[in-house]
Amino acid sequence: MSLAVLGATGSIGASTLDVVARHPGRFEVFALTANGSAERLLELCRLHRPRYAVLSGAAEDRALARQFSAAGSELLFGTAALERVASDSRVNRATGRPARAITTSRPEAASSTSCDSRVLAS
Repeated sequence: MSLAVLGATGSIGASTLDVVARHPGRFEVFALTANGSAERLLELCRLHRPRYAVLSGAAEDRALARQFSAAGSELLFGTAALERVASDSRVNRATGRPARAITTSRPEAASSTSCDSRVLAS
């Protein structure tokens, strides 16, 4: 299952990534997002190796993008990038609090997003 973990640096994101870590091979982390916790997000990218990382509340920073690239993740910026990774056709499930806002504002994304991380336990 391919996941986009929205708000990866928060408590729901941490719980989700804990479940992912306890089930190697069952989940692929496609994207990790945070509002502005760049250092923590970078640590998580080094650990989980997502294809994409998103800082939704930060201005574009090329030096920071290079650090993420060295960790194996492409860093994107802004809310449009958050919506892009959450609704990407390669994502089976988006988890975390921001998923609710995306699902509400973009009904076409509803089929690929969920704000309930309990799906990971099934």
